[in-house]
Formats: sequence, structure tokens, C-alpha cells
Amino acid sequence: MGAMIKNEQQYHITKEWLQKFERSVAEIDGNEDLKAKRRRVWYL
Repeated sequence: MGAMIKNEQQYHITKEWLQKFERSVAEIDGNEDLKAKRRRVWYL
């Protein structure tokens, strides 16, 4: 089993990192120029 969140501080820090990750994925996913240049990566 993996590590568990044990208190409110860990919960909030984890939630902030997850939100940053989701924004990054959305930004990359919406970048058509990057997709055109790195076409092979998007098919993996």
C-alpha cells in the first residue's frame, strides 16, 4: 500500500498539487502547435 494523507495540511498541499497538475495537462492538451510538432508523442 502507498502513503496516506494523514492530516488537513497534507490534504490541502496534495489538493493544490493535483490542481496544478490538472491545469498543466489541460494547457498541454490544448496546445495544437505542440501536438503538430510532436505528433508521435500524442499517440502513445
